[in-house]
Amino acid sequence: MRFTILIILFFNHSLFAQKSDQLKWMLGTWKLQMNNAAILEKWEIQNDSTLVGMSHFLKGNDSILQEKMEMAFRSNSWHLISTVQNQNNARPITFKAILVK
Repeated sequence: MRFTILIILFFNHSLFAQKSDQLKWMLGTWKLQMNNAAILEKWEIQNDSTLVGMSHFLKGNDSILQEKMEMAFRSNSWHLISTVQNQNNARPITFKAILVK
């Protein structure tokens, strides 16, 4: 079972100068609670232009890694790089972030 969470990010024009400082709100642990299970997502700063995250599916005492993620500032824009377990031969897929001012 795959869950997709859409996050709309609002950036201001200074984002390009400050890089990961503007994404600090993403840091920490996020939990999506469902009836008898949950999805836990954790984000950390790797460096000034990259945040890394992991998503786990939780049910009872079981924890299953679902996805490894990066928010990376490359070539003057932000990209979400996602590697989903058991999909795409475990190769990452890159999505360019669409910035809303």
